[in-house]
Amino acid sequence: MRDTALEEDEESWYHANSTPMMSRMLPLLTWNQAEKWTELLDNFKPADARIWIPCLIVHGPRAFALTVTDESMYNPAAPRSFASGDYIYVDPDAGISHESIIVVKRDNGNLVFRQLIVEPDGKALFKAINPDWPEAPFEARRETEICGVVIGKTLP
Repeated sequence: MRDTALEEDEESWYHANSTPMMSRMLPLLTWNQAEKWTELLDNFKPADARIWIPCLIVHGPRAFALTVTDESMYNPAAPRSFASGDYIYVDPDAGISHESIIVVKRDNGNLVFRQLIVEPDGKALFKAINPDWPEAPFEARRETEICGVVIGKTLP
């Protein structure tokens, strides 16, 4: 369990330039499939994925990829930015910490990916990194389900 890939080398984090020993093909899931990934995993067949993409970042056995579908996490001035159409690598087994980028299930059941902010009082918020995004940060609740940590991205 690790989330240091985000902190170590920004270039390798963004473009997954790592050693081939870490290579593995990850299924590119739809966001609907990702909502039920833990349920689908046992019966998941290779044909169930839209496509399979290589991931050269160390990850757990349940890792998968998603396509970014909006600009909520796009901020070219930020150290990490995700444009619509990028592929993100999501690892349900990675450790979570302050400022991790995570995929989280909202109260309405929909998945989003946001940055986790842990305030000094321990309150956890999920916020978009796009400063122009209209949605306010939302607070983690006891029942909030975190589906995984974004450990990297690649371009299609």
